Amino acid sequence: MAQAPDFNLSNDVETGKPDGFDSLVADLILAWARFDAGLIFLMADAFELPYRHSRILLGNMDIKTRIARLKKLASHLGVDPVAELMGVWERNYEKMAKPRNTVCHMSYFGSVKSDPERLVFGPGTPEPNDSGASVVVLHADYLRASTTWANQCSSTISVLLQKLREASLSQRAQEKTPSPQEHAGNKP
Repeated sequence: MAQAPDFNLSNDVETGKPDGFDSLVADLILAWARFDAGLIFLMADAFELPYRHSRILLGNMDIKTRIARLKKLASHLGVDPVAELMGVWERNYEKMAKPRNTVCHMSYFGSVKSDPERLVFGPGTPEPNDSGASVVVLHADYLRASTTWANQCSSTISVLLQKLREASLSQRAQEKTPSPQEHAGNKP
């Protein structure tokens, strides 16, 4: 990503979409939607909420917060590998979410004439002699990397779900198992 301080939208940007742009953007949005939904499902299961109700509770919670809460739960349950992975996701989230957030919340203006893989986004409608101070330029490879990251995170959710379920069941079993003294009828 690069800010373009001496950037003239009229001279430096080719309007229109380069080949493969629609597919690139669709892949990015769908990968993040899958990741988002997967995190809600994972949290619903981990916190023992009915999925249909969890959308109400968790739907407006941002992804970064969901990751932080899952990390906390995994630590609480003693599932260190899951907690560690959530820590990795937390550290990478801001960087990897930037292309998704830019595509979703800014307007596409075009691509840099000298390098069509550099995509130009900005607020609202481009103004003809705009200096470019408010534009964001992202390389298409950054969008691809963000898509790959979201897909990789999504693909691990079922494994994480299983680990959290096992830990939760184990914790419940320990809570319900009487101590040897209680088993013998003596109170501790």
